Amino acid sequence: EDTITSRPSLPGNTNNTSLRSLGSIGSGKKPKSRRRSSGMSMNLGAEQLIKEQRQAKRVPKILVVDDSATSRRLLAKRVEKLGHVFETASDGQEALDILKGSKNGEDYDLVLLDMFMPKLNGDKVLEEMKKDKALTHIPVIMISGAEDVSQKARCIELGASDFLPKPFDPIIFKARVVACLRAKRIRERRGRVE
Repeated sequence: EDTITSRPSLPGNTNNTSLRSLGSIGSGKKPKSRRRSSGMSMNLGAEQLIKEQRQAKRVPKILVVDDSATSRRLLAKRVEKLGHVFETASDGQEALDILKGSKNGEDYDLVLLDMFMPKLNGDKVLEEMKKDKALTHIPVIMISGAEDVSQKARCIELGASDFLPKPFDPIIFKARVVACLRAKRIRERRGRVE
C-alpha cells in the first residue's frame, strides 16, 4: 500500500514536516522551537486568540486517486505545492473506503480521480459518491489520458466538477483545483446563510 499524506505548514506554524509513505527517509531536520525573548511578553489572551485564529484556518484536504504510483506522486506533489493537505488511494475501492470512513466526507474538500483503475473505475466511484448524501457535496476532478469524449461526457453528466487530461499542464491544474475549491467554499457559505 502506497498511502501518502501531507500536512503543509500554516503561516506562523514552526512544524514544517510532512508525513510520507512508510519506508521513506525523512530529511532528518528537527522542527525549530519557538523562543520568546524575556523582553517581549505576550498577553495570554492575545496568544490564545492567535492560536484560535490559526486553528480556524483550515487547509483544504484533497484525495488523490490513481492506480499509477508515478501519477499519484506527481499529483500529490502538485497539491502540496499549492499548500494543501493530501491523501492518496491506489484504486477506486480504496478511495470509497477512505471517503466513507471520514466524518460524512467532511474531511475532504476535493477528489482528483483517475478514470481507469483496477477494482473500480473512476466513473463508478463518482457515481457512488453522487448517490451518497454524505459525499455528494465533494467536488471531483476526473483525470484521464484517454481522448474518449463519451467517457468525459458521462462523467460530467454524473456530476464531475471538471476534467483534466493527462499529461496535465501545471498552470491548468492549479487553475482547476483553485476554481473547484473556491466554488465549494461559496456553496458552503450560501448553505450556512440559508
